[in-house]
Amino acid sequence: MLKYDALDIAKYIIRWCDKNKLRITNLQLQKILFFIQKESIRKRGYGIFSNRIEAWQYGPVVPDVFYQFAGFGAMKLVLYEDLFSDVSPKDIIDDQSKEIIEGILREYIHVSPWDLVAKSHVSNGAWANSISMGEKYPITDQDISYEILKGL
Repeated sequence: MLKYDALDIAKYIIRWCDKNKLRITNLQLQKILFFIQKESIRKRGYGIFSNRIEAWQYGPVVPDVFYQFAGFGAMKLVLYEDLFSDVSPKDIIDDQSKEIIEGILREYIHVSPWDLVAKSHVSNGAWANSISMGEKYPITDQDISYEILKGL
């Protein structure tokens, strides 16, 4: 079972959006990462990345990724490393994982950031149960699996 660093998944998402002339903000990225993790668990039985997910006020957040892009605020995310390099980034994501990532992107990239927040705030779901324990409480793969089993 191969698990990636969430930052590598985030960079893949940002590059995919850029290639498809689509805009993504940090808020959208955080929710989409959560939905990708959920879809990976649903399809394969394990998450696509190993980084901690936390329950924040506006939904699930991967702090390692959030803080990397926090300076963008609500602006479109860009990878400065791509702007100043002629070298194509190394593609490290396997095809099955790309299929999961791109499927979620096609489903959610046109959903407004606040509708994504609402979708992640499912009653009795992973975020709702974790936030009830306190802000920044972890959302585990087991919590997400339980949400899936409940059909949420």
